[in-house]
Amino acid sequence: RTEATPHPAVPASGPLPPTPKLTNTPLHRHEKEAARALADLYQDLVTDVSQMSPEAARYVRTRPWMTPELMQKWGVGWIPGNGRSLFRKNYLVYTHRNERGEVISYSGRDLSFEEKWETWLQQGRLEGKKPNKHRYVTGFHKGQELYGGFASRLKEPYVRESLDKYGLVVVEGMNDVIRLEELGVAAVALTSNRATDHQIQTLTRFAQQTSNNRITLFLFLPRLRRRRGGGVQRPALEIGGMPHRPSTRLFQPNTRR
Repeated sequence: RTEATPHPAVPASGPLPPTPKLTNTPLHRHEKEAARALADLYQDLVTDVSQMSPEAARYVRTRPWMTPELMQKWGVGWIPGNGRSLFRKNYLVYTHRNERGEVISYSGRDLSFEEKWETWLQQGRLEGKKPNKHRYVTGFHKGQELYGGFASRLKEPYVRESLDKYGLVVVEGMNDVIRLEELGVAAVALTSNRATDHQIQTLTRFAQQTSNNRITLFLFLPRLRRRRGGGVQRPALEIGGMPHRPSTRLFQPNTRR
């Protein structure tokens, strides 16, 4: 009696199947009707603190640079319960656009995050219970985008001036981008503390095209603690392997995020 030796479906030495490319489809031409209906959700966002929930109003008031004008420009605001929202009322909503300026998704900042974080710490950092500061729509590949990286910004005079003076400024979060605009500095955000390979490629291209290949990492470091011996822990924002001139500026503005 002989037994056939099973053959693997793919030879060990054979090529691996290509990894599917992650893309974010603009909502206005999404295949799902429910997604298309959200393309203009940013128009429903409330930017007047007098019309917000107490939690949202308190969050915005403690960040005076979050003016109604800037919030409207960036598509940021509190969402009323009108049945179209992907987020509950205790979130501040942010609009995400691609390089063409098309709306591709939304995210929400949990207005109760600080309280949830303190509770989590007091309960001993329970595994699987760590609260998230931001909530992103399922299916949104944020590592494929840069917040604030839409081309129409180049038409604004302050953006050209900022690029000439500081280079391409890279920050971590959405609020950082808005805060810096209020200061006259144009920035893009990773929406993370680590850049993906795709973001690095995009940053390199942006720097080559707009800022003479200069990139400035604008780091917010309030969380850093000094080790014994005077050393400082690794900064929260990490970008590795990027072919650009070394960053020469390290700022720590006194701002709430």
